[in-house]
Amino acid sequence: MSHEVRNKKLFYQIADVIENDWGVYDQSFWGKHIYESCPQDDEAIERTTARVLEQSCGTSHCIAGHAAVLSGYKPAVHKSYVPAFGREEAHTVIEINWEEMFAPDGNMVNHPSAIGQTVLGLNFEEADLLFAETWKPSNWDDFATDEVNAKAVADALRKLGDGWAIWDVTSGTEDY
Repeated sequence: MSHEVRNKKLFYQIADVIENDWGVYDQSFWGKHIYESCPQDDEAIERTTARVLEQSCGTSHCIAGHAAVLSGYKPAVHKSYVPAFGREEAHTVIEINWEEMFAPDGNMVNHPSAIGQTVLGLNFEEADLLFAETWKPSNWDDFATDEVNAKAVADALRKLGDGWAIWDVTSGTEDY
């Protein structure tokens, strides 16, 4: 068991989100907007570097990304103007940066992994393992459906919220 105090409620929230909509989980991204369903909304941009005010677009997160977003953190948004060049028209580029996040009070903070470690109550070794791109729960099945593996991830997160050791819910710890 961790020496930290685990945030059981947050572990359970993340588990519920992932289990109910597998498409919102991607262990290889802190956060990733699904742009096809995301209209460009200049109203959500306060200044050149701003936080996302409302998140109405489809988004996938790893566990650390979910922990940050569900705790009220928002990614930084960078807006830049690209002048016309050759046949290309002038346009605005909006970059959503998940490695620069704003706290709920509006202050800039660093990285989703640091946020996730803090808000979930993990020590460094636990966070390092759980937030790894290659992390899989012990009952993960490479040949199972997405729904089955969503349940495996959710079950592991609930166990972690209940105080289980990260090593007891992780598959192939020797690979980390």
